[in-house]
Order: sequence, then structure tokens, then C-alpha cells
Amino acid sequence: MDIFGKVHRQDIEMYKVGVIGEGNQGDIYKISVDGCIAAVKDIAGKSRIYRLFFGRWLLSRECRIYHLLFNLPGIPKLYKVIDQDGFIFEYIEGTPLSAFPKNAPIPPEFFDALEDLVRRVHGKGVVHSDLKHKKNIIVAKGYQPYLVDFGASLTMGSPWNLIQRWLYKQFLDIDLKAVSKIRNRFVYGNPDDEDNQNLFRRNFMEHSGRLYQWVYRLFSKKHKWKR
Repeated sequence: MDIFGKVHRQDIEMYKVGVIGEGNQGDIYKISVDGCIAAVKDIAGKSRIYRLFFGRWLLSRECRIYHLLFNLPGIPKLYKVIDQDGFIFEYIEGTPLSAFPKNAPIPPEFFDALEDLVRRVHGKGVVHSDLKHKKNIIVAKGYQPYLVDFGASLTMGSPWNLIQRWLYKQFLDIDLKAVSKIRNRFVYGNPDDEDNQNLFRRNFMEHSGRLYQWVYRLFSKKHKWKR
């Protein structure tokens, strides 16, 4: 929206109306400009080392992904890049899927729409890669799914970038498996045969992740075997 064009770093505090979330990779809060609500992802409050070596690169990559997914239903719109440390995007009114209990009366059509949305994102050459965290899936009005937080996302890459394209394929499978797990978790998810196959199939990245967890638990003081 053009109305957010007048928001600048030096006066952003006057537009803040609430905090949505705080994390290591940035804070997200709501702003109101002439009655119009939007969200801001901001790393200005993080350490200088993080901002210079990781944060700004991650933010610029996330903005690029929002451009790739522009006008795709179910994806928030990017309104404005404030500076290297933050951007303004569409605020989605809804509830994170993580807030729903297993027996929540979510219609099966929601899960079909979620899978369709994930596949349309893949069709744009983008994988979300963090759908295992159900807080990144918003249940909006009318049980419309939205995907948020593309900070860990990956693009397909150019044809000569074989490593990135291989990683893309790995995380594409992980995205679809996450949808299958979500369907399987909720009472009204109605998982089908393809979902059941996805749940038992693991690719290289998943095997690597399980090996890391096993090694971590073996050497972590918090997970020492009880004597």
C-alpha cells in the first residue's frame, strides 16, 4: 500500500500499536498508519554482529522471496523495505495453526487448500522449509490458509547451481511431508495414501537431521542417561 510509504526508520515508533512476536532472527510488530494496519519485521534491536553477518542477508533474501510470490493468494504482500534492518508487509488477521488442539473442528477443505497453497509456492520456485512449525501457518477468516515467515526459505536457483537445486528438491519433499504430518495430526485432516507414504519416506536431509539430534542427545548434559 502506498500509505506506508511515509513510514521511515526515524519515526517508526510513533506508528507501533502492538507486538506480534520476538525472536533471535527479528522482532515482528504491528503498526497503524491512518487507520491501516500492517506488520513490520525488524532486526534493528539485534546485535551489530548478527545484523552485519547474518540478519541483513536473511532479510534481503526474504524480501526477494516476497517479490517472487507477489499477488499469490495465501501469501502476505510486501509493502515497503524500510532499510537494511526491516520491512513492512501485510498483516494477516487470523490464528496460528499451532494454537488449535487436535480435535479442533477444522474442515478437511482447509488442509486441501493448504497443500494447494504449498504446491503453488513450489510452482514459483520457492520452498518454505519451516512448515514443521505450525505457527508459520495462519488460519484466516473462512479457514483460508496463509504462510508466513520466509526467513528460512530457499529458491530453486539457476540451472548451473546444482547444489542449490539439490537442496531445493530436498526441502520441497520436506514441505510436502510437513503438510502430510499436519493432516495426520488433526482429527478432521483426512490423510490419504499419499500422506501415509510421505510420513514413512525420509530423504537425505531428514536422515542427517535425525543423526544430528542423536549426537546432540548423546553428548548434551541435559540428555545424559539416568544411572
